[in-house]
Amino acid sequence: MSKGRRKNNILKIIIIRLIYLITILVVLYDLYFITYAILNPNETPVFLGFKTFSIISGSMAPEINIGDLIIVKKDENMEYKANEIVSFKQDEDIITHRIVKIRKEKEKVYYITRGDNNEVNDAKIEAKEIEGRVVYKIPYMGNIALFLKNRIVFGCILLILVLSYIHKKREIARKIRRKEKREKYERLMRINSNNENT
Repeated sequence: MSKGRRKNNILKIIIIRLIYLITILVVLYDLYFITYAILNPNETPVFLGFKTFSIISGSMAPEINIGDLIIVKKDENMEYKANEIVSFKQDEDIITHRIVKIRKEKEKVYYITRGDNNEVNDAKIEAKEIEGRVVYKIPYMGNIALFLKNRIVFGCILLILVLSYIHKKREIARKIRRKEKREKYERLMRINSNNENT
């Protein structure tokens, strides 16, 4: 085998293993969030203190665009500052907007938020309603996350992983059987060769 072909084969193996690793990590991530949602139906899934949300509205563009994935972290002290971007629950939806004002009323702190592209403020919220402040965004990753959250897509990925695992096991077993047959054949040839020589 030429050096070029060997390099191509090694590169192909690395790419395939990398795809497998990413797919397995995504599946485990999804499984974790599905399990979390089942066990805690009234809470937003959290992983190591962080939550992730896919953006489906352009209210915060160009700072945060449709299709971005945002990572938010809950402030343990529940103290948020003006101009910070936070995610909060409104009915069943998660909204991600900027804090424009902080208001104190009867020893309670309220946060007034608004999307950068919106002309009207949102209803005032308390710190306990805030899911966390936005600490990082990954452009376009939200589209992928939404795609993978589809149960049919998730099921197909899981099926492909299982089938590829079974195929790999069979391939290994086939190689072992071939090797055993070859070794058996070589032993027989050696025995025949020794018999002819004596």
